[in-house]
Amino acid sequence: MYLQANQIVTLQQLKGFGPAAIMKIGSYVYDNRISIDSDSMLWEVLQKVLSAKKLDKISFDDILSASDDAKRIIDASERNGIKTLGYWDADFPQMLADVTDEEGKRKPCVLLYYKGNLDALKKTGLAIIGTREPDADGMKAGEYFSKAFAKRGFNIVSGLAVGCDTLGHRGALAVDGSTTAFLAHGLDSVYPPENEGLAKEIVEKGGLLLSEYALSIPVSRYNLVARDRLQSALAKACLVIETGRHGGTMHAAQTTLSANKPLLVVGYSDKYGEKKQGNEWLASQGAIRLSSKD
Repeated sequence: MYLQANQIVTLQQLKGFGPAAIMKIGSYVYDNRISIDSDSMLWEVLQKVLSAKKLDKISFDDILSASDDAKRIIDASERNGIKTLGYWDADFPQMLADVTDEEGKRKPCVLLYYKGNLDALKKTGLAIIGTREPDADGMKAGEYFSKAFAKRGFNIVSGLAVGCDTLGHRGALAVDGSTTAFLAHGLDSVYPPENEGLAKEIVEKGGLLLSEYALSIPVSRYNLVARDRLQSALAKACLVIETGRHGGTMHAAQTTLSANKPLLVVGYSDKYGEKKQGNEWLASQGAIRLSSKD
């Protein structure tokens, strides 16, 4: 007796219903062992949980409309081979149950869309991240470490971006390892487009594509930053292949540190290259340096 994935999608269609509101409703349903089997029952629950101010902004007709929208979203997802998983479902990954952002604030993931094999998440996750434009040293390091960790049974987690993300996914696939891509848009598309083949290969070889976002939702800067907290949460540790002092890699790295997880960085003999300065700065903040000799 819990808030099911289709009901979460319904609530997401209502204006002003973000993760915090959905968590409040879902917790009430779970704690009181309520079985919601109709839109009218969902409406009754909302009347018990929500403040009068919030209830004034919605009606039962809004619930019916949101439910219809949710059915269309879920049906379209299934036609694209995409499944949904809600926070209270038994298969929902425990690592994402209590997610924090880079400031240490709780930012739960209440719903996942996925393609592929959820069993990939049973393996210990290692996030591999870094610049989209690695130099020759970074490319060698990305290939080496992704293969090395995948061979040892780690699930390589990354974001399917060009550069270090791609090196992580491809390195795992090259040794028949496991890899998971967390995307910042709906799974009916692939960003960047040049990695469409890689996304397909990940699914075909037993890996997994994940997203918080429904079909047709495009990538955005906000979505990318929000995705970083989930990418970090899926992993027991995070490895930075190569990064400058500023950029998206720092969001995921800081989220890892805020969650008190090990942050690893590749150490290079040339410490002063522009794309390696982030590695050195992170090492100065407590990250663990790795080399091919480790």
